[in-house]
Amino acid sequence: MDAVYTWVNGSDSKHLASRQETQARHGVAAAPHSLSANRFRDLDQLRYSLRSIDLYAPWIERIFLVTADQKPDWLVQNHPRLRLVSHSDMFRDRSHLPTFNNRSIECHFHEIPGLGDPFIYFNDDMCLLNRVSVDHFIDRNGRKRIYEESWGYEPEDSPDDSTVGRSRKNTNRLLDSVFGRRPRMMLSHVPSLMFRSVMAELSYRFAEQFEATSRTPFRSLSDICPSYFHDHFLADGGLTAPGTADHAFLQLTSDRRANKCWFATQMARRPQFICINDDLPADPDSNIQEELRRFYESMLPLSSSFER
Repeated sequence: MDAVYTWVNGSDSKHLASRQETQARHGVAAAPHSLSANRFRDLDQLRYSLRSIDLYAPWIERIFLVTADQKPDWLVQNHPRLRLVSHSDMFRDRSHLPTFNNRSIECHFHEIPGLGDPFIYFNDDMCLLNRVSVDHFIDRNGRKRIYEESWGYEPEDSPDDSTVGRSRKNTNRLLDSVFGRRPRMMLSHVPSLMFRSVMAELSYRFAEQFEATSRTPFRSLSDICPSYFHDHFLADGGLTAPGTADHAFLQLTSDRRANKCWFATQMARRPQFICINDDLPADPDSNIQEELRRFYESMLPLSSSFER
């Protein structure tokens, strides 16, 4: 089975210049928080996520790293299990590029050349801290294991909606058109099995909505969320099973005490999946980033085969 990562280094000068030029050209139609530094900052988490795959999921055959022609300087580029995928390899309509919107990128996962079906979708802030098997992602009957929270979004739009929340609401309305109106829970921040064939079907059946999101260079209130769409399309159709892996989530903030408490808890607990989401300000305290690095090093000290 293959894994797909999306990755960006927002401090790269070429990336920053492209982002600023695109922002100026499009008149900053995006919601302000979709341009925040934490959307594009690299905290070196990909390094540790790949270490965790080598250690706890060696059965993952190939890594497809999707970027805007970027790559970490520590990465072994000619690794036999690594495929570097440019956005231009996925987007049939290259007028939609450059994009800085992960929803736009997700619209084209099924068009990644050579990608297996199914595959596992990782964000670079997701990591394994214990051994996982294929059964944590798909059951013996071929049903995707879905990991859900205990809450969902209200159906009505609100002026206070974030781009994250509104994209789910927009997607729920499309799901309602197929399955009828029903409550849907927020998905947990964990690596997620996806079917390339289902993404292809959704992009065909809802071509107008996929096209609109694909052409939006920054997150916007009009987007759909393709990965959320995929999972709830299967769930509403009775094609999912409950997730069985232990998992934990941290919104990394300037509260160093809260961060350290969470780190200590996970060091003792060692769940299968963790996600440490960057919610730091534009100019974060360097001590926080060092504490994050020390946590990862304590849990995953051995370099992976993907590192120089």
